[in-house]
Amino acid sequence: MRIILLVIIVALFHPIFGQMNESLFIPKEMHRAYHSQTRDFSGNPGKNYWQNHAVYTIDAKLIPELAQVDGSETIRYSNNSPDTLRELVFQLFQDIYRKGTSRDWDIGSIDLHDGLEIKTLKINGKPINLDGKSTNRYGTLLTVNLSQSLLPKQSMEIFVEWSVKIPKQRTIRMGTYENENFMIAYWFPRIAVYDDIVGWNWFSYNGNCEFYNDFSDFEVTITTPPNYLVWSSAVLENPQDIYSKAIQSKLQEAYTSDSVFAIIQKGDWENGNIFLKKTENIWKFKLKSAVDFAFAASNSYLWDATSVKIGDDRVKINAVYKPNSSDFPTVAKLAQQIIHFYSTETPGIPFPFPQMTAFNGRGGMEYPGMVNDGDSKTRNGTIYLTAHEIGHSYFPFNTGLNEHRWAWMDEGLISFFPRKLVDKLTTDTAYVLFKDIVGDYNRLAGSFSEIPLMIPATNTGYAYRFQAYTKSAVALIELERYLGEEVLNAGLQLFTSRWKGKHPTPYDFFFTINEVAQEDLSWFWKPWFFQLTYADFSIESAKESKLQLRNTGGNPAQVQLEVTYKSGKTELLTIKANQWKSTDKITLDLEMNKIKSVQILTESAPDANRTNNLFEN
Repeated sequence: MRIILLVIIVALFHPIFGQMNESLFIPKEMHRAYHSQTRDFSGNPGKNYWQNHAVYTIDAKLIPELAQVDGSETIRYSNNSPDTLRELVFQLFQDIYRKGTSRDWDIGSIDLHDGLEIKTLKINGKPINLDGKSTNRYGTLLTVNLSQSLLPKQSMEIFVEWSVKIPKQRTIRMGTYENENFMIAYWFPRIAVYDDIVGWNWFSYNGNCEFYNDFSDFEVTITTPPNYLVWSSAVLENPQDIYSKAIQSKLQEAYTSDSVFAIIQKGDWENGNIFLKKTENIWKFKLKSAVDFAFAASNSYLWDATSVKIGDDRVKINAVYKPNSSDFPTVAKLAQQIIHFYSTETPGIPFPFPQMTAFNGRGGMEYPGMVNDGDSKTRNGTIYLTAHEIGHSYFPFNTGLNEHRWAWMDEGLISFFPRKLVDKLTTDTAYVLFKDIVGDYNRLAGSFSEIPLMIPATNTGYAYRFQAYTKSAVALIELERYLGEEVLNAGLQLFTSRWKGKHPTPYDFFFTINEVAQEDLSWFWKPWFFQLTYADFSIESAKESKLQLRNTGGNPAQVQLEVTYKSGKTELLTIKANQWKSTDKITLDLEMNKIKSVQILTESAPDANRTNNLFEN
């Protein structure tokens, strides 16, 4: 079967690729997808590709004094698959705080509760007994066995009433900040992903690995008490019903300008000039084809706004932050520069959302059209954190990646190219591009944390961050050093155009990059992504006119040698990654009697063991 598959892959490649050097391991789930033609070896969606779809109509109420959201929703769920669904699987993400739920780390007991409270569940108008034999709730999943199966190409209607607690102390990606300000995310019952690869994705949200959601449509109404502002994944539909004329005027100016405007300053909350009325407000939002919907609410934060022109449109930008924040007063301008860079330089893809709101909570977390970031201690930290979280607008929110299975697909990319922004915007003259993350890689490469990138992220345990963020980013750095920035950007652009609003896998990424590079890159993909190998290079020997280098770790990477001659002259030699394609030893012709030293440079280059990188005469 492996030989037959290899022949098929070769036949489908452009002839310029020639014979494949090595075949990649392809699991049987992917074989089935290729056989059913929902996927294609070209890296395109197959002619039979499908994905299910939901429309969420949500009516929610924020209750600050209880740190709680009460909501009701109607879900119109369409089965676009060729399969008959005999059960529905719901994700109840905030059950991560439910007593007894398995988590990747201890969070103590202070924010634990009895789980997201489902008051009513109806399917096609029929009430579901949540304590009955037809349901099963474990982890963050709720499974309901259907009394009437959902046939292919049919839809059903689900109605849910629920309440969810907002954590106050152990705020995992969302929660309560400064006592009465809230970032609300992963907060409503939603249908889990049923896809063409494995069917239902039975992943409980345990903390480390993030999310995998279908692209859905949202119509959301949020009711808040007086004196609360709301920002969300979507642009507000009814600002004329909420804001005072003065605020409306400021926003109109900010959203059509490159300048940053202070929409809410310290005195505005006391002056009472923010809202049209002093009663509760009803906020209305719509969002099409998005993997999630989040919102934030505050009765004390400051608010800066601006915009940036991308193509024929302007992206609205908001920075919402604590009055005593040390770095957030710079975030609106940074967000403007970041979105422009992503849209016009790297990856060179127009920003996929009409607005971006940076909310000053804690840590760093991304949502469609929003980020939740704590304060950073340095300007470089602020640039990177803001760029990293905004970068997720592309991966996984524009291309619907599976972060449970392949977290590296988005975290690797978004740990890689945001560092270019730091390099572009930093005022630190000592900053060296990629030095920090390559240094992290060099410390752990070849250790117990060395896990192949294609191992599912849910199986990586304590090695999760090294695998998902560090190793994957370094692999992509080396891929760009080999292909060049222009080619890699073109690959990311083609990959995105093929998989925008869809669910790609690593194989779709690999095959698309192969096409753009006009080369089968299996010699690169296999060691970096599939094998227990790492980047480690050494000077093996130096005799007469020969200098021999060895790839002792197994991963191909660019190697730079600094040659210092006895005359005082220095020379920089570069060995490209593909020169390790079919060998672990490279011999260079050098006049060794004229050379004082040869050193492998590792300041921003991967090399797990740097004790064997220097030859001295």
